[in-house]
Amino acid sequence: MSSDLRTPCSPTATIISGTVLDPSEDRDSDRVREAIGPWRVVDWHNAYAKGGAEAVDALPGGRAWRAALEELAPEGERHLLTFEGHVTHLPDRDRRLLDHELRAFATTRQQRSAADR
Repeated sequence: MSSDLRTPCSPTATIISGTVLDPSEDRDSDRVREAIGPWRVVDWHNAYAKGGAEAVDALPGGRAWRAALEELAPEGERHLLTFEGHVTHLPDRDRRLLDHELRAFATTRQQRSAADR
């Protein structure tokens, strides 16, 4: 047991999502988008649930996502739709967010590749 109170003694866990690509499969394939998509849109769900309209509107595509959600349910029921499909499947309004998320991922990946050269 550690005597340093700043060092955790208990095991920790980290959730990581992903999928395995077939040898010739493109990372933008429909199968890959459906496999990883439910995990990639969690930030929008959490932003809206915790920070409301202002927080989700600050995310790419957030304003349109929120408008689509708010058209479907009155204020007292929106929390049910906010987490529809949460980490299990993609409702259409979440599927549209993948274009923003995957574009950001590709940019980050390109920046890392350039830095490695």
